[in-house]
Amino acid sequence: MPRIRLIMLGLLVLFGFSAVTAASAAAAEWWVGKSLLTGKEELSPKTNVTKSFTIKSAKLDVACSEISVKNGFIAQHNENTIESLVFEHCSVVGQSGCEVLPVATEPLAFPLEGEKENIRLNFLPKKGGTTLGVVTIKAKGTCTVTGSFKLTSGAKRGMICNYPGVEKEHAEHELVFNEASGSEIEINSEKATFTGEVFFKLTSGKEWSAK
Repeated sequence: MPRIRLIMLGLLVLFGFSAVTAASAAAAEWWVGKSLLTGKEELSPKTNVTKSFTIKSAKLDVACSEISVKNGFIAQHNENTIESLVFEHCSVVGQSGCEVLPVATEPLAFPLEGEKENIRLNFLPKKGGTTLGVVTIKAKGTCTVTGSFKLTSGAKRGMICNYPGVEKEHAEHELVFNEASGSEIEINSEKATFTGEVFFKLTSGKEWSAK
């Protein structure tokens, strides 16, 4: 009997530890107005780009100075979606004779990932697959890169941003996409980088956070 009790006690301790570990590793949730979010909140279509976004591979280098959000929502249980991120006022770096059309992504999911003080967002195609969007370039003068360039993600990693200060409630939050944030992007099956910095806010103007 003592041996059985010891075994049972050991199992209870193990299961309890596993439950605590799982809880601590659970994804962050949204808070709006100091309350845990239930339902969803709309993201403002307008953003504030503080560092132009660049999509760069060995053969292509495009910079965009504005982003708008089309039908974007943060939601309870991390069910965050955007119908499209639209990259505008784009140009081919170093070539004034090229016209880059606005780049509208496919519908995206963007779950919160990571743990306290290291929370990120991972923008991936909502419908599965890897297609994020298409960059279309036309000549309006001398332009050495024209045509359509397919922008794709990895299977589990897409446009990933660090999210500094998101655990404190603010009306606007900064999304930082850089080499350290770990995006996995390709242009026409060629490895590419995706960088830029932007502030998002809610349409309601409420303060929000994630923790």
